[in-house]
Amino acid sequence: DRLRELMIARRPVEIEVARLAAKNATEEEIGKLRKLVEQQEKLAKEGKQVSNIDTEFHTLLAKISRNKILEAIVELLRKQEEDAREFEGMRRKAGNIFNHEHRRIFEAIEQHDPDMAVLAMKRHLGNVLHNLQKQ
Repeated sequence: DRLRELMIARRPVEIEVARLAAKNATEEEIGKLRKLVEQQEKLAKEGKQVSNIDTEFHTLLAKISRNKILEAIVELLRKQEEDAREFEGMRRKAGNIFNHEHRRIFEAIEQHDPDMAVLAMKRHLGNVLHNLQKQ
């Protein structure tokens, strides 16, 4: 129940974060996002833990949004590392540890396409919630 409630709270916040990040991202920030996505993909292929990278990715998106309130909310929602590890375990069970959704979110931000970023984030969080409800 706690993880489901967390996902319900994250959804509207992180969708808006993605929209704003696509509008506001600098080339330097896009480079940082690219490195995180590549690092997460590499670690996932090696079977290593990726929850800390997942947290960094979403926290960086919040910073890029340039909205201090949203950034603070994301930090609060992502404060518990144990939640991130539980979500990772859930994704592993579902066979979705490679998390191609982060790459899609990144690509939308790289293209400065807010609509695509919103759709990619909705899909990402919706899939996490769906996997959570199945388990």
